[in-house]
Amino acid sequence: MNNKLSTSAADQENLAVTVVVPAYNAEGFIESTLKTIIVQQGVNFELIVVNDGSTDGTEEVARSVLDSSQNSATFSRIIRTENCGVSSARNMGLISARGEYVIFFDSDDLMSKDCLSSIYRKARETQADILAFGYDVVDFNGETIRRFEDKYQYLCEPTDGRTVLLLMMKNKTWLWTGSVLYNKSFLRKHMLKYQPGATNGEDVEFTMKALYVAEKVAFEEQSLAKSVVRIRSASRINGYRHFHTVGSLRRLRRFLEAQGAQKEIMEMMDSNLIPRAYVGAIASLALGGFPSRKLINLMNVQIIGEQIRRYEGQSMKDKLVKVLLIHFPNLYFSYLRYKGKRL
Repeated sequence: MNNKLSTSAADQENLAVTVVVPAYNAEGFIESTLKTIIVQQGVNFELIVVNDGSTDGTEEVARSVLDSSQNSATFSRIIRTENCGVSSARNMGLISARGEYVIFFDSDDLMSKDCLSSIYRKARETQADILAFGYDVVDFNGETIRRFEDKYQYLCEPTDGRTVLLLMMKNKTWLWTGSVLYNKSFLRKHMLKYQPGATNGEDVEFTMKALYVAEKVAFEEQSLAKSVVRIRSASRINGYRHFHTVGSLRRLRRFLEAQGAQKEIMEMMDSNLIPRAYVGAIASLALGGFPSRKLINLMNVQIIGEQIRRYEGQSMKDKLVKVLLIHFPNLYFSYLRYKGKRL
């Protein structure tokens, strides 16, 4: 359903960016997110909210914001779908996108006021397939938890995607879903899409596949978005869905192998990313209060135990976690459960 339409052929031809916002039961926070998007200036953009079968007032809240006089989007609309998950919602937005570039922005995150104009200008200047930019992690109250520059680095010059992929695998830089602008023609040329049904790790899988096939990646060297950490977000819900990350990375590995990826990339997958996903799934379950006995039973499953022992890690903290998991699991689980109760 269209909330704001233009019949101008010029408007349709000159759409620079499509912002895709998947939303499921987001009535408590989507208003703040959309308000940071509709005030973007200096660029013709399209805003698509994909209502992924919400059972609350998400659509009504979104429509109220899109109908407001402050909405500067050239086009804005809500697409209603059955609840199929965030991956399918993003794919629906990509299929419907009319902008030259596409950005996927979650329904609880925040965009700086000059974000779209800055990244679009840099993408056009560099002719990049992928344009990445900085972001800060904040809590529910807007307090900064970590600045991008505190942990990651920008690349000063455009480079090939495989170089950036390796840097991301080594945790030197990071492309968060909401901090990446994609050339839409590039995505369609390589038939890239999010894995339907995946609820964890689907974003990393998509981003890393895109990086591998990208000829040119550029960075806008400033933080232009905020990733909001919410205790009850889907990524923090207790359950075996945390192992979806493992599935996402195994699909990524098969993709890279089929593409003939270089030895260093494959070794990073086998010694770091995939084992880390197993470690992370176990840790997330413990953080959510999963009983130690069941966690130890999981670790005794052959493939899980083998992957944990294979984990090399990249920091002293990673190596300590491995030691605790293998030799002092009950102590580690108790610490995580205590930490989880305080969140």
